[in-house]
Amino acid sequence: MSIQVCTVCSSNMNRSMEAQKVLSQAGYKVYSFGTGSAVKIPGLTKEQPNVFPFGTPYKEMFDVLQDQERNASQEESNYSKQGLYDMLTRNMKLKKAPENWQVQETLKLLENEIVISCDEKCYELILEDCFKRGRRYEKPLLVINLDVEDYHANSIDAGKSILRLMQMYEELKHNNKGMLYYDNLDIMLGKWQMMYPHLPLLYSLIWL
Repeated sequence: MSIQVCTVCSSNMNRSMEAQKVLSQAGYKVYSFGTGSAVKIPGLTKEQPNVFPFGTPYKEMFDVLQDQERNASQEESNYSKQGLYDMLTRNMKLKKAPENWQVQETLKLLENEIVISCDEKCYELILEDCFKRGRRYEKPLLVINLDVEDYHANSIDAGKSILRLMQMYEELKHNNKGMLYYDNLDIMLGKWQMMYPHLPLLYSLIWL
């Protein structure tokens, strides 16, 4: 497949990684990033989440969680129930560590034709970052946002929806040449939204 896509969430841990897995399995070339200031996942208590710098290997996070549970009470040990070990095991199979969107070179971001973010705050941060970069290369980048709650089960459902979005996008490009593609983009996205009304959609076509 010629279309390269980038998936984004806050920590490059859950939603963007499930979407990357599903799209990769379908044959797409996929990057993924996070827009947050750090990688944040649940801790043993709500008051003490785990916070890691971007670039920390998923395997290292896995080991940290296991060490925490070894020294925790049975009531506190709930990482398996939350799906965190499954999530990190999935991530380790896809790439080494979470990556931050904002530190990437513009040309690397422009290798993607489409960016799919998984919550509105990420979407806004992506647009803000792109506007700061300016129109140096005069190349388009389509940024689409779907609001996906940050739970392991929700990310699995959303991954299937994102795959359908990419399939419809690919069909649109195949059937519409030149300006017709842009003219019919709204129609295609509207059809997708009717299929998945529980995932509110926003999009912008920006230039870098």
